[in-house]
Amino acid sequence: RPLAGDYTSLITGLDEGVAHGVFLHELCFPSQSEEHIILSPSGSIQAISDFMIENYALPEEWGARYPQIFQGYIDELHVFKNPLVKKFSNLRAFKLSITEEEVVSIISVLLQEGELTIPENPNAPQGYFIPGWDMKEYLRNNAESVAAEIEALQPYQNSHDPNRRLLKHIATMGRIPLPAQADAVQAVYNRLMEANYAFINGEMGSGKSIMFDALVNAWYRHKNKGKYTPILITAPASVIPKWVQDELGVDFPHAQIRTIESTEDALKYIREVRTQPKEGLEIILLSMDRAKLGPRWAGSAIWKRITGTRQYAWHCPDCFEVLNDPDLKDEDGNPLPARWEAMALSEKGVKPIHWNPKSKLTKCHHCGSKLWSPATKQKNDYGAVKNRWPISRLFQKYLPKHFEIYGADEIHKQKNESLRGDSFGQLVKSAKKVVGLTGTLTNGMSTAVKELLWHMAPQELLIRGFDHRTGTIRWANTYGAVESRRREVIGSGGRVRRTTRVVERPGISPRLTVEYLLGCTVFLELKDLGFPLVEKREIPVFINMDPQHQAAYTDFHRRLNDFRVRGARGSMVPATINYADNPSAGAEVCVRWRYRSQTEERIITAPRLPGYSAKERKMIEIVQENLAEDRGCVIFTFYTGEYNINSRIKKVLKDHGIGCAVLPSSLSPDQRVSWLEKKAEEGQKVIISNLNLIGEGLDL
Repeated sequence: RPLAGDYTSLITGLDEGVAHGVFLHELCFPSQSEEHIILSPSGSIQAISDFMIENYALPEEWGARYPQIFQGYIDELHVFKNPLVKKFSNLRAFKLSITEEEVVSIISVLLQEGELTIPENPNAPQGYFIPGWDMKEYLRNNAESVAAEIEALQPYQNSHDPNRRLLKHIATMGRIPLPAQADAVQAVYNRLMEANYAFINGEMGSGKSIMFDALVNAWYRHKNKGKYTPILITAPASVIPKWVQDELGVDFPHAQIRTIESTEDALKYIREVRTQPKEGLEIILLSMDRAKLGPRWAGSAIWKRITGTRQYAWHCPDCFEVLNDPDLKDEDGNPLPARWEAMALSEKGVKPIHWNPKSKLTKCHHCGSKLWSPATKQKNDYGAVKNRWPISRLFQKYLPKHFEIYGADEIHKQKNESLRGDSFGQLVKSAKKVVGLTGTLTNGMSTAVKELLWHMAPQELLIRGFDHRTGTIRWANTYGAVESRRREVIGSGGRVRRTTRVVERPGISPRLTVEYLLGCTVFLELKDLGFPLVEKREIPVFINMDPQHQAAYTDFHRRLNDFRVRGARGSMVPATINYADNPSAGAEVCVRWRYRSQTEERIITAPRLPGYSAKERKMIEIVQENLAEDRGCVIFTFYTGEYNINSRIKKVLKDHGIGCAVLPSSLSPDQRVSWLEKKAEEGQKVIISNLNLIGEGLDL
């Protein structure tokens, strides 16, 4: 008997009008439903245990008992099988009808009755963590357990062990590392002799670049005995010039240093490697933004008249059948022919066609042919300046395990669910060893480390039961923190609809640090370098508005707050913030809403107040004090577009005889470095910049 609900069809067309396909009920796909269809190709009922562990984050140690514990919620379904398909001869299907609340309730009762006991792990690290702790507080409160783990791992810095002494080549390059940096380099070197990956986690200014250079020099001189040693470095585009000029150029004046800036550069390098003998130290630099950059895509569908009608639609380029519009259906729910707008943004008849990159029409539903291909100049495709392909994919395919060491600067940005993460994983496959450089190894979430480890050392996760199918909630439940959000909606008939959403929260378990980080990470702080540092002071300054400004702002804020219209707060917040900063421009918020099919509109304004605000006067005072002592100033801003804050601050400074320069937002990240260097040569002491422009760091 067919189940009620939606079905998904997967059909492959063959010759002579014959098609093979399968229809799957919606229960076969992940959803919020309380009923789940579980398929077991081997015929083992243990598939139910795997499902419970994956979806409800239950302990694996009780896995063998789950089919018995939840037997009242399990029904075996009848499976119609083709005897000719031997692969599915043992296939069984089960229907599991249970809610998360019922799972929690059953497990809780069994724990209280003693039927289930929480297994003890004698090898589990002993420690605890309170959300809000920083690294110092965590280490201080878990000193004994951390020390025991380090002792078990055998410390790399051991002056009594001849195998652990510092290599002389750590200090035989252009710059000489400080003692703490040299110890860190030796630790990473020894780690790479035993494993394929390591992390250097150092505060900003601790010298991560010089430590990586020293590692490369030791690897080239000691490990490879001066033989050909290719090194790959990826970094944000804004710091590539610094790597070339201030780091590698100083430490390795005789090395071959090369920056890959395009697909053509990458292909040229690949041809050289595969056809020409190379020698010495060769360092390849690549921006992660360029590494992931793929081609523009152009549609290959054909726009023509539907046979026998006057209507036009998109047609498949292979089978020439009419394509269905992904968004339009008739009154009976049948799909309509694909409109022009389904694939194109430009007007009809305009060539070259400006294709819609967000089109949902990706392949032909008749024959399965793909409807998109890389845009090329040969076909005169829109936006095809030059042929382009992801450099990371080229390196993975044509240079597998080519680079001796791959140094990933700012590795914490290489998340898995992004093009950066995919590119990082491809580049890892082109290197024998991987070293991650970062000042913040995690973003506060435990899953950030999981994504990096899955690319760099998947075996570490596999041996602990995690794979590519492991969800973030299961990982966070083990190594981080999760939060369950339950919502109840009472309908008009008294029916209660409950939904539960489990999300990850900031927090990292000590177990994660011990199992995955202590053995492969070097931690370095500025104070470890052993010389006095300039004190960094962060001083919040609270300023009261002038009386007239305060009265106008309070009235403006009150009128906006009283005018409660859904969706209006998005424009209210920046308007009030900027009026508090700069009353000379006044303020205006236009609020629109729908009432009885009519569009209503109201404009709420605040008056212009001449002169300089109290905040601007205080800013001038601070800048003048620093300039009097020959200290430069950087003023960071927000709302530099519509509210044009940069121009206002520049005018205020100019009115008080202070020259300044505004960092243009139109400059690319690498051009910003050159711009700052030019202003420094000109003697410019005051810079104004939107804070977002220095997100990846700029050397001031």
